[in-house]
Amino acid sequence: MTTTYSGNPAASDRDAVRFWIEDTAAPFALTDEEIAYVLTIYPSAMEAAAACCRALAAKYAKMVDKEVGDLKLKYSQRGTAYLALADRLDAQAGLVGLMPYGGGISIADMQAVDLDSDRPAPPMRIGQFDNPEAGRLDPERARWP
Repeated sequence: MTTTYSGNPAASDRDAVRFWIEDTAAPFALTDEEIAYVLTIYPSAMEAAAACCRALAAKYAKMVDKEVGDLKLKYSQRGTAYLALADRLDAQAGLVGLMPYGGGISIADMQAVDLDSDRPAPPMRIGQFDNPEAGRLDPERARWP
């Protein structure tokens, strides 16, 4: 069971997970093998970090808070903090790689979207021209103010 951290989260996914869960100094909360296992399950280091936070929250949930005189050890707060961090990492992982898109800005972009055969027609265009009589004005019933 090894525990290492190079100080460069860009160097490896394991170091990135350690960086995100703030497990960068001894005593380490998780071993390299545990992090490697989680990385085989999740597609990104940030999602794996969120899963590691949940595992650490479960670990600390089993430990009881202790008080001896003025000394207080509150593992429940540690577990709550890891759960909050897991939620933040999950939310952040959902945003990674997303770019805002403003449709209808470029004529070429609008034409490319219209020519995409795999794109379903927008609901407002379905049956748009099915009733040719709909656009004609009946002069006898037309009323203008």
